[in-house]
Amino acid sequence: MENKKYNLKKIIIIVCIPLFFFQSFRIFPDEPVSDYNTYYLYPLAFGIEYQNLIPISPYVDDYEFILFDVSGVLEMPLKSIPQLKFLGRGGAVFTIGNNQATGSEFPDNKFDQTSFYCGAGAGYSHRFSRLLEAGLEITGGVDFTIFPYLLPGENSQGAYTFYTDIKMPLTINPIYNLSIDLQPGIRYRVSLGPLHYFDGFLFSIGGTINFRLGEDPDIKGIMQSIHFNRISLSTLFAGMQSYYSRNPAGTISITNVEKYSLHDIKVSFFQAGYMDSPTPAGTIAELKPGQTVEIPLFVSFNAEIFNTEGITPLTGEVAVTYLSKGKPGRQIESIVYDLYDKTALTWDDDRKIGAYITPSDSVLKNFTSFILQAGKENLLISYNNPLQSAMLIYSALTEIGCLYKADPVLPFSSAQKNTGMIDTINLPRDTLRRITGDCDDLTVLYLSALETIGIESGFITIPGHIYPVVNTGIPARHYRKVHPERSMTIIVNGTVWVPVEVTMIGRGSFLKAWEAGAQEWLSREENPENRKFYITRDIQTLYRPVGLKKTDMDFSSGNSGNIAGKFKENLLLLSDIIIRDFVLTAEENKQKSDYNKLGIIYANFDKTGKAEEAFRTAIEIDPEYSLAIINLGNLFFQTGRYDDTLSQYFLALNSYNEKDRLASPTYLKLLLKISVVYYQLEQYNKAREYYVTAQKISPDETAQYAYLKNMEQGETRSTELPGYYLVLQYMEEE
Repeated sequence: MENKKYNLKKIIIIVCIPLFFFQSFRIFPDEPVSDYNTYYLYPLAFGIEYQNLIPISPYVDDYEFILFDVSGVLEMPLKSIPQLKFLGRGGAVFTIGNNQATGSEFPDNKFDQTSFYCGAGAGYSHRFSRLLEAGLEITGGVDFTIFPYLLPGENSQGAYTFYTDIKMPLTINPIYNLSIDLQPGIRYRVSLGPLHYFDGFLFSIGGTINFRLGEDPDIKGIMQSIHFNRISLSTLFAGMQSYYSRNPAGTISITNVEKYSLHDIKVSFFQAGYMDSPTPAGTIAELKPGQTVEIPLFVSFNAEIFNTEGITPLTGEVAVTYLSKGKPGRQIESIVYDLYDKTALTWDDDRKIGAYITPSDSVLKNFTSFILQAGKENLLISYNNPLQSAMLIYSALTEIGCLYKADPVLPFSSAQKNTGMIDTINLPRDTLRRITGDCDDLTVLYLSALETIGIESGFITIPGHIYPVVNTGIPARHYRKVHPERSMTIIVNGTVWVPVEVTMIGRGSFLKAWEAGAQEWLSREENPENRKFYITRDIQTLYRPVGLKKTDMDFSSGNSGNIAGKFKENLLLLSDIIIRDFVLTAEENKQKSDYNKLGIIYANFDKTGKAEEAFRTAIEIDPEYSLAIINLGNLFFQTGRYDDTLSQYFLALNSYNEKDRLASPTYLKLLLKISVVYYQLEQYNKAREYYVTAQKISPDETAQYAYLKNMEQGETRSTELPGYYLVLQYMEEE
């Protein structure tokens, strides 16, 4: 009984040792892994095991035994369920007895024995982290036990025994290929022969050193899970910065070289110094073993890219992150490429020029502001503003001496044919400073100036040439207000556009440049594939303008008086052509509508005397012709004759009331016009009265003129209010 208590005490103490170790030795992974068992799966392990065995019940009275087990171990995890493994074990148990009884007839070594055994079984092991795992193992087998001293004077005796082991290993993995087990367990033995002294349960405690085959995924995964087949990154251009962020600048081809799938693959590109963070290229949910994929590379540079000059050799990094058996992996591959500054491009896509049209440039804002001030006294308030602005910019560039000069190194015609060649476009601010440039330089300067003051623009490319176009905003059916010859205009999206051959700046009038541009477009009519039309604002959604630092660059703005003079000359040439056409039509047809149109054209070009004469002729033909009556009132308003204006408006208003034409759009406009005139006369109650009447007819159409109702007496008049320009809108046939 005392021996039993003694053995139980030893067992309790021995069991507590690994439990204490497990509690105190807290080991956490360096990085979280969704499944450590799968990630750290090894194909095969073999080890050496040592166990102390303590019988739970004494074997032989008065004897105390020392038992220890030395064995070899083989482990083979299942690939499909890595927590489960096949076990093979073979070794020897050495039993040494010690007779505690005084004067006993049995010697100490009578029951000494050596048991050779082999067995197999299965185990379950769960890995908690990179370093720590725990599990349960069950094995069984047969041993052959040799008793060399059991029968004195006779040969050694042997017997077969069946055994089974249940163990609970606690495993520490200091490195991938080495594991150390602490193994408390229970062994049961039963003799297959007549000797049953040693049947029963034993407590076992010991350890195993295992050597695991395979490659450490923490090392292998960095460089070998993904193979970089090819990284292709084209020569990059700073001017294309916005394009690269939404369109591929290159591609990368990668292959999974593992025998298992990789998951959550993410590819990115990073360029130190020119990016704030890596640019994501793509994500792949799963990359199967041996699978190859090609992923487009996107590049989002920051504004620092615009500070480069010439050619800058750079080394970027392509990073691929992924989960390999639940463990994060990351690989990096470098790529060398050239970055060209913001003035360089290739002509594989004509739309790229959009990146060099810079309406937000402070230099352009200063320049156009000066131009508008120079021409404001000569700008016609009633004629087409976009066309006048195009003339004014053309006149200003002529005044400062701007001239066309072909690029001596790579003319546009050569660059356009050889789309792989690197061309250079001077930014508008640089062309202003140099006052010379080839056709692409002058085109981006002219377009930038137009866009800076809010005029919609575009450009045309034909073989070997590029030049700008201006949207007048005039509906296609009214093209004669722009030019009597339809061939002088281009109809796009229902409005009239005017081409301008900018290489004629300084060498001819605006009208000559217009005629040349129209002829170049018309000459390709039979082969329309040889001419292309682009709208600036459309292409700049793809190729946004390059970034520029704000500067007050010193350049010649020209003489404001000379700019105004040249503008006036260009406007006079155009007005003579347009007026002549309308005069001939009116004199030939003798129709009231033609004289009304003639009066409008005269008024648009500020020829008020001729305009009044034309309107009165239309009224003579038909005294109840309301449109001419209203337009005569508009003309009086344009010249400041407000009382006469009201007389004409009320004459027309009475006619609409008598004929019950209150639903006519012209009737609504007429009410608003009367309200505006009263407002200009500071008769605010009257202005409110007619506005309210119009508002009842159409609240939506009158909303922008709400000030006519809300303004109080004493408010000053303003030509900047929307109603002022409503009055100046001359009326044609409904």
